[in-house]
Amino acid sequence: MWCAQAAFDAEVSQINWKFSAQSLNYPALIAAEQKIVFPSYRMLGGLALLISSSVTLAGPWSGKLGLGLIATSGNSQASTFNLEAALNHQRGIWQNGATASALRARSTETDAAGVVRNVTTAERYVAGLRTALDFSDYDYVFARVDFEKDLFGGVRERMTETIGYGRRLLNTSAHKLDIELGGGVRQLLAQQTGARRESGAVGRAGLKYAWKITDSSHFGQRLTVEAGDKNTYTESASELKMAVIGGVFANLAFTSKHNSDVPVGTKRTDTISSVSLSYEF
Repeated sequence: MWCAQAAFDAEVSQINWKFSAQSLNYPALIAAEQKIVFPSYRMLGGLALLISSSVTLAGPWSGKLGLGLIATSGNSQASTFNLEAALNHQRGIWQNGATASALRARSTETDAAGVVRNVTTAERYVAGLRTALDFSDYDYVFARVDFEKDLFGGVRERMTETIGYGRRLLNTSAHKLDIELGGGVRQLLAQQTGARRESGAVGRAGLKYAWKITDSSHFGQRLTVEAGDKNTYTESASELKMAVIGGVFANLAFTSKHNSDVPVGTKRTDTISSVSLSYEF
């Protein structure tokens, strides 16, 4: 609308508007008269064009930023911090995304000498890149890179590069279900001291389900299986999110990770339960 008005009044470069303070009936301003100078319509039209162009460019982008913190004090002191971020871009038949998350937990413990120390009990970093190309409304091909570093898990570092085929089994306003099959290579670093990084072929299967329960509540489920000669890795992640206000959501999440081959004395399964707030756009 501003652009149309700017074109219509292109010859108008400035408007000087005088008004009397008496007409506004403001006692504090009765003795003064102000002059307001408006910028040219041409400038306003250009600004509107810039804003509209920015909105158009921002359309394909979406993202998420989540933060969670749990702290206790008194007889016991502990803190847990988790951060999650995602950025997605979709243009036509192309879809690209990047994700990252971090988790750190600390607590206090008393040694045999009675000295209280702060000890890190969990530390995990995850990052991923994914690109997909649709060749129908239900079929697509994908390529992805996933990295995980867990200082207390069954495997210290895991990096996977895979390509494959995906199929949308459900694609309605309330339910969405995607399955993926692919393969590639994987590099693993075990938790043992002096361990060497091992590389090998890997097969990957994935499932992603989204359920829009109501306009303000959503449920999501992800399942990933990576199978190789040295280790089979399985991850299940469930999340329930509820709208708080605007783009702010409260999130309840549960993640289970399982490695089939771990060092002696290390548990094969790790679980993470989290509560966080997130902003989505």
